[in-house]
Amino acid sequence: MSSVRFSFLELRYGCHRQRFEFPDDDGPFVISGPNGSGKSTIVEGLVRTLYGFRRQRKDDKKIYEQRRPWVDTEYRATVGLHGPAGQVVVERDFESDQVVVRSDTAAGPSFEGEANPAGSGDAVREYRQVLSDCFGLSDLDAYERTACVQQGGLLQTNLSEDLLRIAAGGHADVDTARDELRKAYQPLTIEPITEGDGRRRKPGMLEIARRTCEELRSRRDEARAAEQRRAPLAAQRESVRTAAAEAASEIEVLERALEALAQTETFEARKKACRERLGYLEHRAQELDEAIGRVELMEAAPADAPERQYPVDFPERVAALEEGLWPRERKLMADIEAHRARLRQLAAAPALRSAPVWIAGLALAAGGAATAAIGSGVVGATAGLIGAALIAVALWWRRGETERARCERGLLATESDLDDVRNRISARVDGVPDAESLTVETLPDRRREYDRQKDERDSRTAVRNELRRVVDEARRALARAAAAGASDEPPDDTVREADPARAVPRDETLLERAHEIRKELHEAASKERNRLSTIDLQLREVSRSQFELPDGVRPETAAVRHRLVERRADSTGLGDELNRLERRIAYDGRPDESSVAIESQLRVAETRLAELEARSAAYRHAFGLVTDAYEDFRQTDQDRLLAAISGHLRDATDGDLGPIAAEEGLETARVWLRGHKVPMDSPPLSYGQLHTALFAVRLGAADFLAGLGVRVPLLVDDPFVHLDEQRAGELWDVLTRLSTDRQVILATQDRLVLDHLRIRPHLSLESESRPESPVAASEPEARVAEQAPAPVDQAPAPPAESETPEPEPETPDLWSHL
Repeated sequence: MSSVRFSFLELRYGCHRQRFEFPDDDGPFVISGPNGSGKSTIVEGLVRTLYGFRRQRKDDKKIYEQRRPWVDTEYRATVGLHGPAGQVVVERDFESDQVVVRSDTAAGPSFEGEANPAGSGDAVREYRQVLSDCFGLSDLDAYERTACVQQGGLLQTNLSEDLLRIAAGGHADVDTARDELRKAYQPLTIEPITEGDGRRRKPGMLEIARRTCEELRSRRDEARAAEQRRAPLAAQRESVRTAAAEAASEIEVLERALEALAQTETFEARKKACRERLGYLEHRAQELDEAIGRVELMEAAPADAPERQYPVDFPERVAALEEGLWPRERKLMADIEAHRARLRQLAAAPALRSAPVWIAGLALAAGGAATAAIGSGVVGATAGLIGAALIAVALWWRRGETERARCERGLLATESDLDDVRNRISARVDGVPDAESLTVETLPDRRREYDRQKDERDSRTAVRNELRRVVDEARRALARAAAAGASDEPPDDTVREADPARAVPRDETLLERAHEIRKELHEAASKERNRLSTIDLQLREVSRSQFELPDGVRPETAAVRHRLVERRADSTGLGDELNRLERRIAYDGRPDESSVAIESQLRVAETRLAELEARSAAYRHAFGLVTDAYEDFRQTDQDRLLAAISGHLRDATDGDLGPIAAEEGLETARVWLRGHKVPMDSPPLSYGQLHTALFAVRLGAADFLAGLGVRVPLLVDDPFVHLDEQRAGELWDVLTRLSTDRQVILATQDRLVLDHLRIRPHLSLESESRPESPVAASEPEARVAEQAPAPVDQAPAPPAESETPEPEPETPDLWSHL
């Protein structure tokens, strides 16, 4: 599992107006300073830059106003994140809640827009998704309850069912399925789907179907009893005929009016599409004019032609020279001088031949031995000593000749290596201007000269590339306008030009082609203006046409169409009524309703009733199955959460603590200690074990909620408050172990504890000068203390007993205590 970490923070926030770096060092990153020095503001700035303020909350709004910069009007911050996806930079303007997210893997911003945490628009949802992808947690509440520990908040860590409800998927989806089944079942019947639900008062489709069947049976019986009666229906038939004729006449009038209004709407739509195409072409023409102007301005400007043109791979060449070849050349030259000096020393020794000395020494030694053998011992010994001395001198001369030969061979080999190195140096400086003057001392100037040439070259390339892009966009705009103009449609970005001969040319003809495209754009815009004039003329002609409308109908297409639908429905109904009357008149002995027809309707209703009864039974059965699955999924989510916490316990304590188990729910969780399950309390856990367990709960929940295999940074504010030196040391050991697999940032004001533990802060705010409060320096100190923003390390005073605080609809924010 990889970790994400904060790399830097740049603040225009509260008392800070500077940049803070968070290097990737071993152990926790410690920020120290007294009350009011701004250490907690740094930790708060990390969180607020990512999540912002919910200013509809009373506490958040108050903190938002207190954290305004003291020295200038910019109220913004930038934070850098480094994780598996690379470097991500988040910039937030707190005034407007505008956020820009940049990544080193993308050319442009991966997100740019409003990221108000209280909003619910598309931009807010997109930012939360980006934050979830790069940081793991998209919601501030989830970070507060897990890896972001406020002052004194660690001991309030709890393991509850809320952590499961926060997570997406798992048993939450099964719960949603149960709700969907319940919603689908409720319209069917008043009977509850399960014993725990109450009965509905409003009858469902099943009860309505049963009532319908009963009514149809009653009507069928009445129809059978009245089949012998016949009533005069001629007057009713004539009345229906008159109404049907009036409806047909009104329908004809409405159809003529609808045709005229439809033509008007058609021309209005064509006019709107033409205006959109015209604006699109004019925009592309303006963009092309600007790009051409930049290229022509660049071409007209006299280019500073340097006297020395460097090759493109100049940095790689000088790197090879500086790091390898030049040091090697100096080393070989020093070796050559050493060999030559040794040869001069050997040449200064007397040049004697060793062979005669060898012969004389051996002769004297042999003669001395012979003389000693025949009886002259003193003479023989003297001759033997002289012979031995001559042999020793011959050996010494022989050794000098061997060393001289070895030095000569070493000199030749070193000179050969030097020639090879110099050849390689010559190959590296080949093509470099004034290569003979390129040395270590002149290298910085040469690099600056190369950088100037590269910047000028890149600038010209960028301007031409921009023109090439604009020409390509303008060319596609012409193709889209030509394709859409035939059907009077707005510009469509999916249309592409298929003619390869009109592709964007190379640099030698780019400017000429740009002028041609610009001319074509103006011609296309002129055609669109002519088409717009024609449509306006046609629209005026259609508007002169006269048509009549029935009373009470507005001359609008929707109103006319609505009235036409109503009258057609009336006409259909009148026609059906007339047919029914005709049949009743034709069959003298039939009652008002046919028993045969009612019998047919009754069969349909009974079939419908059987279907509804089967559906309700199926929903009840499915609800029972999903209810059983709900407990399985919930247990799976709980097991995943407990597994994440147990992993952190084992890693942080080398297996002394853990795993954590919950038999009846998360509230009953117990931790294994030396073969026994004990509650997470102190005792039986030691103080250090307690803190390790609480941190494991928070970090395991953070990993579970992140859901991306990412370990989010651990932020701890003033963990040593009210601790003695021993317990502070135990807590420091816990934080040190946790920092091995995630970034740990803590802020503290207890300098004595740091000194006792021999902890050197990475960032000390004791000696840094803080900017002055916005209150004028000439005012009394009491007024300054009253108006200046409250120090971020001090909690606001609680309300007086007589005051009743307003109820807040949501849980207070993490930083509301500051």
